[in-house]
Amino acid sequence: MKSKLVNKAANAILVIALTLSGFWAGIYYGIVEFENQVQIWDTNYQIITDKVWAYEKVADPKTIRSYVKELNKILDDINFLNNLVKSGQLADESLVVYASMVEDVDDRLIMLRKEMYDELESLRLSITVKTDDKVYGLKEEVVTDREAVLSKLGDINRRLDALEDMTSEISADVNTIKSSKYAKKIWVKDKDK
Repeated sequence: MKSKLVNKAANAILVIALTLSGFWAGIYYGIVEFENQVQIWDTNYQIITDKVWAYEKVADPKTIRSYVKELNKILDDINFLNNLVKSGQLADESLVVYASMVEDVDDRLIMLRKEMYDELESLRLSITVKTDDKVYGLKEEVVTDREAVLSKLGDINRRLDALEDMTSEISADVNTIKSSKYAKKIWVKDKDK
């Protein structure tokens, strides 16, 4: 009987010990899992808080005004650049017209010099022939021809001077245009091509 009683008491103590250890193990496990869940909730709360803070900063009227002001500056710069490109195209077209005018004047100068050379050569030949044929008898004729040649030469020289003046004026205009702020960019681009 005593042994049954001791057996029952030992079984009861063993059951109580196992029950208490299971209970405490369950409580410990529950606390650990609860702390893990609290960590997850805290992390999610921090993420949500950061997003809400970012939204509050973006939704702030001062921030919105600042962004709108910056966007307006960017749009003004874009419009300015657009106008600059359009005016650059007009300047380029004007420079092409001046360049063609300079080429026309150069062509006329070359033609006039060739004409002058041909005329002088023909006059030289005619004078040479006349002097060879009638060296002594044609002195008065040679003087008159010489005056005519000198008169024509003076005429040709005046025409050359006028053309050179026109060329220098056009060259000065082209140089003025080339030295302008926008033309430097255009001429540099043309040289690069």
